[in-house]
Amino acid sequence: MFHSLFLFLIFSSFATHGWGIEKSPVLEKTGTLNLSQCYLLALKNNETILIQTQKIIQTDENYKQTLSSVFPHLNFIFTQFYQDTSGVETGSSGVGGTFTRKDRPEAKVTLRQPIFAGLKEFYGMSALKHESKKETFLLQHLAKLLFREVAISFYKILELEKELKNVQTALNLTQNRIKELSERVRLGKSRPSELLSLESEEATLQSSVEQLKGEISTAKEEFSFLLGLPLEPAGLVDELKLEEVKPLAELLKKVSSKTEIKALEEELKSKKSQMKLAQGNFYPTLNLLGNYYTKRVGFQEQIDWDLLFTLDFPIFQGGTNLASLRLAVSQAQQIELELKKLYRKNESEIKKATIVFHTSLAQSSVLEQALKKANESYELHVKEYRLGLVNNLEVLQAIHALQDAQHRLDKTIIQTKLNYLQLKITLEELP
Repeated sequence: MFHSLFLFLIFSSFATHGWGIEKSPVLEKTGTLNLSQCYLLALKNNETILIQTQKIIQTDENYKQTLSSVFPHLNFIFTQFYQDTSGVETGSSGVGGTFTRKDRPEAKVTLRQPIFAGLKEFYGMSALKHESKKETFLLQHLAKLLFREVAISFYKILELEKELKNVQTALNLTQNRIKELSERVRLGKSRPSELLSLESEEATLQSSVEQLKGEISTAKEEFSFLLGLPLEPAGLVDELKLEEVKPLAELLKKVSSKTEIKALEEELKSKKSQMKLAQGNFYPTLNLLGNYYTKRVGFQEQIDWDLLFTLDFPIFQGGTNLASLRLAVSQAQQIELELKKLYRKNESEIKKATIVFHTSLAQSSVLEQALKKANESYELHVKEYRLGLVNNLEVLQAIHALQDAQHRLDKTIIQTKLNYLQLKITLEELP
């Protein structure tokens, strides 16, 4: 019953000590954060995770409540009875005198012990035990989903920052071209219209720089909300290294160990326990009530204790018990179907994630060659322009091609890492 609290403490201690977050750059207002540190900050401050831990605690307390019904209940009861005796004769110590007393005090210790209740308490505890395990597996599942959310926001910022860097590089190239072209216009070697075209391109790139700065600020604010702490002035650093992915046949073996699957399996066990609990409604119940009297008056004064056994046979309850049993059976069958569907869904997700990752990995290799060719083309266009072999428009097109190739490569590299993380998350193997 302590596994849920233990897991929560693991999360808390890991988030504050395992990665050195208590001395994190965010808290010290210096340095950088990697993806793992960002995730642990989000894990510690995410309300969804904390809410799920409360659900586990609530399930555990429900278990304890059900367990308490198995144990005897011991109480001390004192009663003081008063009645009007003006019209009756009082004073006798017999049966009649006892009931006609003006006041009748009584003090007793009572013991209530359920002896047999169709084993419903034990099946109820079994169901709640499996519910607690289910909620714990769901907590682990939510933590992994949170990692995906953190990773997407993390790499979104890095992608925007790389795009800003690429645009600034293109802006620098354009400004250098403007300086060179201004001199050529002054010497009469180039047309003023070519210079105006470049200046227009410069203004467009400056506009893109400002737009990207705004998008980066917005993305950082969204990321800060996810982390639960301000991101500024800490920066982000990408330290993720792609590892070799195992063959698909080995990856598919991990489906049965996924927390989402295990949570549903525990729910199925809980429903089956509830089926047996519903069957217990058809069985008789036997209860014991014992009283030990510390104070009595009248003819009962010398009677110190009594016991009452109650045997209750359910003969007809209007069909309620049968309906409860059929409902529990149907719910269990529904979970079995959902479990079967979830197995197929997870197998499909692993296959798709594997295909997408390998595709983006191959695309990155091709785009690296494309960037290399685009860079060579730009340098060659600049040389040829100075020799008068190409015009300014062709140089400008070469700049655009270089910028586009760099943008595509950077975007694909980041998308490849996201696809890699998506595969890891699907397999529930956090890097």
